[in-house]
Amino acid sequence: MTDLKGRCVLVTGASRGIGLAVAKVFIKAGAEVTILAEDAAVGDVGAKIGAKAIQADVTDAAARRHCTDFGSRFRNIADGRTLWRA
Repeated sequence: MTDLKGRCVLVTGASRGIGLAVAKVFIKAGAEVTILAEDAAVGDVGAKIGAKAIQADVTDAAARRHCTDFGSRFRNIADGRTLWRA
């Protein structure tokens, strides 16, 4: 994987399984990673792997708005791509 230093990544469903594995790959590549999951343990998982964490259920409209607001802060860093579109 290329060097991702200075890049921000938001990984959903990242408290376990494939999402967690993806988050770890991005961390290893140097990205600043935020993980998102509805599981209450997401904060502990984030602390363990060195990522920020957001607990949210993306099937909830208010949670999607929060994710959209969060993602919009990083729009310039992410080359203008939207990280989440509700």
